[in-house]
Amino acid sequence: MGLLDTILAISGYSWPMSDPRYAPRDCTVDHALFGKADDLAWKTSEALMAIYPKIADTETRARALLLAAKLQHHYVLRIRQRLRVTETTMKSFAADAGIGYDRLVKVLRGAAILRLEDLAMADVLIGEVSEFAVRDARHAAMITARADLDATQRARDVDLAERTAIRERLAKAASEGAKDMGKL
Repeated sequence: MGLLDTILAISGYSWPMSDPRYAPRDCTVDHALFGKADDLAWKTSEALMAIYPKIADTETRARALLLAAKLQHHYVLRIRQRLRVTETTMKSFAADAGIGYDRLVKVLRGAAILRLEDLAMADVLIGEVSEFAVRDARHAAMITARADLDATQRARDVDLAERTAIRERLAKAASEGAKDMGKL
């Protein structure tokens, strides 16, 4: 880190973000509904080719761009839901995630691109945003339940072994007692 970077970091200045290659909300018919409405009308790949001729220069790339926007919309809905469930404010989430509040708002509105790091951080901080994290949480719960079941079974096995040993000792004592009684 250079001297200028150190001074700017101390002063709290951050370099302005560059404009994203595209805005995911541009793939929707109504920008205001991006990341908010469950059911959303999407533009066609042909429309995206006209809006973004450099990055959506083929049907395949336009379809991929549209799919990426739909994925971001899906995850933004989940992030908003998890923020509500965990009663986490966007400001505290942004601070905990180490991202600027302005960037978070832009990502949630579809004006900036959601990165995999953003998604992973949401999974870590508020949980169960991505399908991977949901599956991972279920898997961990299943492992814990299996370990509990195994521990219970081991305890039963020990208890059964102890009861069997006690029965054997009682039987032996009864047998020896009967022999002693016969000697009298």
